[in-house]
Amino acid sequence: MIKTLKILVFMILLVALNPVLQSQDVEFSAATKSNVQVGEQFRAVYTVNRQVDRFEGPDFEGFNVLSGPNQSTNQSYQFINGKVSQSYQLTFTYYLQANREGTFNIAPAKITTDGKSYQSNALTITVAQSASPQTPAQQGNQRQTQNVQ
Repeated sequence: MIKTLKILVFMILLVALNPVLQSQDVEFSAATKSNVQVGEQFRAVYTVNRQVDRFEGPDFEGFNVLSGPNQSTNQSYQFINGKVSQSYQLTFTYYLQANREGTFNIAPAKITTDGKSYQSNALTITVAQSASPQTPAQQGNQRQTQNVQ
């Protein structure tokens, strides 16, 4: 009985907190490595702090799309000294492989939420010819990030 009551209270709080979640400013960003080598596999990650009605990924010209967009969510609530805070994160991940040398500009991804459209930052990826096999620690794990509203 007590366990059922706790679950009921938690569900009521989730419903009550939903407007708080929806009132946040939309933050939509893209991140990836800025330098890769031909044949190297890496990720491009698009993150938004709200639920979305529609996600439209970019064209990854110059890259093989091995997988994606793979969607994941992370939601948390904290109750500290009677105050409630929460966070929500929706992530779309692409696994890519560079297939030729050059500098590639990846256009922004687009989302629609609550009838409004938003786009992420664009990405620039420089692909160099592989001289010799390298370990992941040697490949330089630089990331590009920028919040766009």
